[in-house]
Amino acid sequence: MAKTIIHVNQHKIKSNAKHGKNEPALTVKNRRENRRAHEAIIKDATGKEVARVVYRPHKPLSCGARCWIESEQTVETTVQRRATKPKPKAKPKARPKPKAKAKPKPRPRPEPKPKQRATAKASPEPKPKKRAKPKPRATARTAKPRQRAPARSAPRRWLWP
Repeated sequence: MAKTIIHVNQHKIKSNAKHGKNEPALTVKNRRENRRAHEAIIKDATGKEVARVVYRPHKPLSCGARCWIESEQTVETTVQRRATKPKPKAKPKARPKPKAKAKPKPRPRPEPKPKQRATAKASPEPKPKKRAKPKPRATARTAKPRQRAPARSAPRRWLWP
């Protein structure tokens, strides 16, 4: 007996929800063909129904599921764990943070010193340097008009290989 795969196309489910369509989201694949459907019935060797994969976009379950598997049989579950890397060595515990200290009282401001009188021996303050004036920008009035290129006698022809 050939292996059969039932694929649930999540992109089709999202597209149907977005655009309000009802296109089939299940694809039943085997060696010979791919069949698209809204329901896929799984039967045993005697022809008895074992399970059913259902896609109903307009009548979802109370939890909101639009695609699910129904079965009357008992179902076993397994959890597949990923291979994990060895755990790194334990880091030393961090020291507890020190408690916040109370804010110190503000210091009294010192009294200003009395100003000294200027004497004749004191050096004069340096004069500020003059900045160079920026160059004026060209505007439509001040800019020179562009010269036009001479007219061509014949149009250019593109040569394709």
